Amino acid sequence: MKAIYKACALAALGLACGVPAMAGEYYIGGSFGRTHLDADIPAGYTGGDRADTGYKLYAGMKLSTDLGVEISYWDLGSAERRRGTAVERISSSAFGVGLAYKPVIVDKLFGIGRAGLARVKAKYDSDLIGSGSDDNMRAYFALGLGYSVLPQLDVQATWDFMQTDYQGQGRRVDLFSVGVSYAF
Repeated sequence: MKAIYKACALAALGLACGVPAMAGEYYIGGSFGRTHLDADIPAGYTGGDRADTGYKLYAGMKLSTDLGVEISYWDLGSAERRRGTAVERISSSAFGVGLAYKPVIVDKLFGIGRAGLARVKAKYDSDLIGSGSDDNMRAYFALGLGYSVLPQLDVQATWDFMQTDYQGQGRRVDLFSVGVSYAF
């Protein structure tokens, strides 16, 4: 898995270094919002919380007017469930490389589509089964809308989603967020 991750990172770096003369516009951005882990609360558990606060940071380079290559970091928050006084917690984060497609819909309003590969890390801590972590390469996707406030400044609302692993079981984790992007 580490070899695949390194190969993807090197390919993205090579692509970024090879086309600056063609595009020449870089951007950075970030968003903040609500996460949700798709995990059931099994019978025998007295409750839980599958939502938390999370964020995303990214940097990219435009390859054309609508297409860019990005590197991203996500803090996907944590979730917990309780069984009596015992608590199980899982927190996830990811680092990824992918493409961003931002076609203009009307005037300054544009759509957002992102896809790529991410190294997703899940850490779990349980009063019942101990602690551990899972680290996997997964595809990630995002959909959203953006609005150009200024030529260099956009506001965006996005839905990012990917899989995280918890003790060998894949669980979808979502980040619903709003944020800004600045081009230079």
